[in-house]
Amino acid sequence: MSEIDASEFTYVENDKEAVLLVRETGRIVVIIQAMSVKSLKTVSLNNEMLPQKSTYFYPKIASGIVIAGLA
Repeated sequence: MSEIDASEFTYVENDKEAVLLVRETGRIVVIIQAMSVKSLKTVSLNNEMLPQKSTYFYPKIASGIVIAGLA
């Protein structure tokens, strides 16, 4: 079985966005159940590794530069 390049995957926030993507591109979509906090904690406490993007959480915390006045 050949490997699939990670760049061929698209991660979306919700099922509606996934369905829209399928309609626009004609590609397939796989919707999986989110990993439970308990499972994530178990993996972490056992120093185990997870595949890339398996910890894709949403909503994301905003990141970037914040500029605020000091007056």
